[in-house]
Amino acid sequence: MSLEAALLSVGWQPITEADYTALWFFVDYEWGSPPSATSLHHTVPAPYTTAFLSSNQRLVATDGGSPDLLKPLLQHVQPHVRLGERVVCVAQQPKRRGSAAGVAAAAADALVVTTVTDTGAVRTYTAETVIVTASLGVLASGSIRFMPPLPEDKARALAIHQWMAQYEVVIAEFPYAFWAAHFPPGRTCMLYAGTPRMLLHDLSGYYGRPILEFHLAGDTAVRVSKQPLEQTKEKLMGILRAMYGEQDTPDAIRVHCTQWNSNPLTQGAFSVRPLGMTDAEHAALMRPCCNGRLHFAGDGLHPVHSGYMHAAYLSGLATADAVAAKWAMAAPIDAALVTTEPLRTSEGQLMVGTSA
Repeated sequence: MSLEAALLSVGWQPITEADYTALWFFVDYEWGSPPSATSLHHTVPAPYTTAFLSSNQRLVATDGGSPDLLKPLLQHVQPHVRLGERVVCVAQQPKRRGSAAGVAAAAADALVVTTVTDTGAVRTYTAETVIVTASLGVLASGSIRFMPPLPEDKARALAIHQWMAQYEVVIAEFPYAFWAAHFPPGRTCMLYAGTPRMLLHDLSGYYGRPILEFHLAGDTAVRVSKQPLEQTKEKLMGILRAMYGEQDTPDAIRVHCTQWNSNPLTQGAFSVRPLGMTDAEHAALMRPCCNGRLHFAGDGLHPVHSGYMHAAYLSGLATADAVAAKWAMAAPIDAALVTTEPLRTSEGQLMVGTSA
């Protein structure tokens, strides 16, 4: 049942602009989808996150944003991270068989990951096990080709649902905080009830600079992610000047848009549990394939906290533990098949038909 249908079933529907704005705040802003497309079952009630994080929650602000939180986790793997490469294909192929001490080795199939660099060069990485952490939006888009194709239940679940939130944030810095006197005392957020509806967030107190955030959802977010930044700036400045006056509203010095919905590496802002999704479909997305060698992890692939940043972390831990447990029980690998390099790579020309 959708949230819209649930509200109608108890006799409530928005009438005033205040009603519509409150509904936008509790649904569109929170879940990145309108009430008609937001699942009651998967969103209300949602006590698990509060219980997991405790009721004493705090907003964490750092100059470097989320990367500052991730740096301690990355310090041991950073040397092996390849930037500027886009994965285009994950293929299972028979591994070359070898022998050690004259004993024939029966090696399992290997997984070959093909990437394309920013300069157009093609590289391949061969591994015993692969963990795919691309967003559900990227997986659903088909921009990564899997050979053999993904299992039918996994492919079907990706195809029939909208797994990613339609949400964007525009950040603008101004010469001074002309809005400060108009915000409610002690508050840093304000809802705009006009068109389009949005949440304004004053970041001046966090960063010591006059910065406003504009939170957008739904079709507006998708449109903003695709249109020229200057067009977005012009629209927002028009709204601000209507609110605060032409003379009292200076031009923004800098404007930035997240563009999550149009970014081919994200294909949406964050994962959601879509209307009509079943537990079996979500389990199919989390299930490994290719004889347990191809695993999937990410913010949308946690059984409880799906869609949150800590879900990505917990999903990664669980998947890494599963892989480690598998290899701890695996039979010894033929020494002739082992390399001292962390990754075996090759570079060449992309051939038609080898990737999508």
